[in-house]
Amino acid sequence: KPQAVLHWSNPVRGGDTNGSVFVWTYDGRAELVGTIFSHLVGDDPNLKVMAHSFQSLSAEPLAGNRPGKPSQWSLAEEGVVPKPIPGAPPPAKSRTGRLAQMRDLAREFTVTTVLDGVEQDLRLLTQPLHRQEKPLEEVLDGALFTFVTGTDPELMLVIESRPAGGAGEPVWHYAA
Repeated sequence: KPQAVLHWSNPVRGGDTNGSVFVWTYDGRAELVGTIFSHLVGDDPNLKVMAHSFQSLSAEPLAGNRPGKPSQWSLAEEGVVPKPIPGAPPPAKSRTGRLAQMRDLAREFTVTTVLDGVEQDLRLLTQPLHRQEKPLEEVLDGALFTFVTGTDPELMLVIESRPAGGAGEPVWHYAA
């Protein structure tokens, strides 16, 4: 996707930290999520560092490059392995109903981080960063959610409707 799905800031951490999140898709499904951000270094308000972080959401190996440059990022294995969500209801028949279910399922997850020795609960953004565009053979529907500090994404959560055991009626799966 050429446009950022989220522009964020993190006022909790020291300094002026800001960034944007991007999603790369294949056939409408999120396959890679990345954030590009800047933050201050030390006490100098004029010294900023640009950084990035990428996470594969693919079941296949991935490699990334910039035009005219050698491959700069690659994974030999899948990025995440979705697992069934115990006790989840069967996926709704309608796309609207499934989105409501995915939001409800995402709310059942809690995420805690530790910053400077203090535990902090992260906040779920209930609006998905990305929604799968069309049904696929292996994934009927899916969405990418995030848990944040401020609006800084700290953990990505994929929720998808997949056939049980690779075949049969779909059931809800997750990967974090």
